[in-house]
Amino acid sequence: MLTELPSQSPTPPPPPQDVHHIGVIAISDTIIFHTLGISFDLIDTQGHLRDTGVFARIKETLLLPESYTVLVLVMRTWRIWWIGVESPDLPPVPDSEEPPEITPKYVREGDMVRLTQIVMQRDGREVNVLREMGAAREVNL
Repeated sequence: MLTELPSQSPTPPPPPQDVHHIGVIAISDTIIFHTLGISFDLIDTQGHLRDTGVFARIKETLLLPESYTVLVLVMRTWRIWWIGVESPDLPPVPDSEEPPEITPKYVREGDMVRLTQIVMQRDGREVNVLREMGAAREVNL
């Protein structure tokens, strides 16, 4: 004779997670600037960030060389921000392509931090595009 096993209680549901129902509509700058006649500074806070020194502080904190200009700070995806920079050290990018992701690399020597490289991926390998060294700065730990 077979005996039935006692019934098990149902598995509790997983705890709630932060769920965001978000999306991105990609529109070319031609439509924004020319068709709609809206300037970049009006549709975003970029002009305010530039005028209040936020871009200068980003450049200083990241120890970017003088040839680099911070152009834009945007939330690229949820919780990931992009700092758009321009420099003659970077390769040209056609309008139809995304800019390459570049990564500053630093060395800490005692209480000082120094920018040593700015790298990007090209043909499956890491390429240093830093031509001039940024300043070193003291870190407060």
